Amino acid sequence: MQIAAAPEDGKANACLIAFLAKMLGVPKSAVTLKSGEKSRLKTVALNAAAANAIEEFDFV
Repeated sequence: MQIAAAPEDGKANACLIAFLAKMLGVPKSAVTLKSGEKSRLKTVALNAAAANAIEEFDFV
């Protein structure tokens, strides 16, 4: 998967967070970029409530 937004002014990171939130069915505020702000490799985290809500999510 590739994010189409340009990597300037945090647009690509915001697009990534929005994409992940939509795919997981959680609010954008539940997804946080932990590291990799300026890298292709990113680490994201979900808040506890969102993580519990998607515990049954099928990632296959």
